[in-house]
Amino acid sequence: MNVLILAPEFPPAGGIGTRSYQSARNLVRLGHRVTVLTSRSRKLHRSRQYPGMEVLNLSWPTTVPGG
Repeated sequence: MNVLILAPEFPPAGGIGTRSYQSARNLVRLGHRVTVLTSRSRKLHRSRQYPGMEVLNLSWPTTVPGG
């Protein structure tokens, strides 16, 4: 199965980043193909590889404009 995980931070720096990494790693161990989309990096379309998963750093707003 292909799985997409959206995470505001990745690789794990604590909190949701750690949980996202653990979930991705466990899904890979079960034989799934995992892609993680994160905004941790400020560079658009820069990607990194982790064993069995692809991590894409995309630029997206982390707050609501005017909020």
